[in-house]
Amino acid sequence: MMLDLLIEDQMTFTEVAVITLLSVAMNGIAFAGPEEETILATFEALCLEHINDPGSIATITPRMGLIAVPDDKKVEFLGSQPGRAWINLDRTNRYILTITDEGSCGVLAPYVSGATTLALLLQNSRGTQLDTERIGSEIQSVYAITRPDRFGKADIHALVLITTSNLQSVDGIQLTAIPESLARKQGTTIPDWP
Repeated sequence: MMLDLLIEDQMTFTEVAVITLLSVAMNGIAFAGPEEETILATFEALCLEHINDPGSIATITPRMGLIAVPDDKKVEFLGSQPGRAWINLDRTNRYILTITDEGSCGVLAPYVSGATTLALLLQNSRGTQLDTERIGSEIQSVYAITRPDRFGKADIHALVLITTSNLQSVDGIQLTAIPESLARKQGTTIPDWP
């Protein structure tokens, strides 16, 4: 059909490319940009790679230029859970990193496409979706994720809680990794890991 339009109207390649891109965009297919890729890489490198040693993250954050969130403000990101929070104020890549005292680790990125970041995570992970729940305009999904340890140790297992919005006008994603040991301690039944 596109080729017929090109021949019939003698459209330029640029015009065909623009129409194709608009068609893809209108059909809800998203392309990952550097911001979404950076957020996913940050989540993987900090939260998943350090899932069994979350205390080590605190030694990395100063080298990354992250700023500790003051105690009186971190409740906004941690709720009632005790823990620590840092913020990255980079102009092109803003996010909040949280670690609870129990060992869960999260990245909240309000300025990226949640749907695109989620698609990237699922494309690059061995995972099984365990649950999805709609809470108002938010969509919360839980995945059991398995990934190889980069140091050759046993595979890393984590539950990953993902919160996005189903409103087109609201971007952002919250990714939270819960270690297998904490999930079991909280009574979560986990099927076979993928």
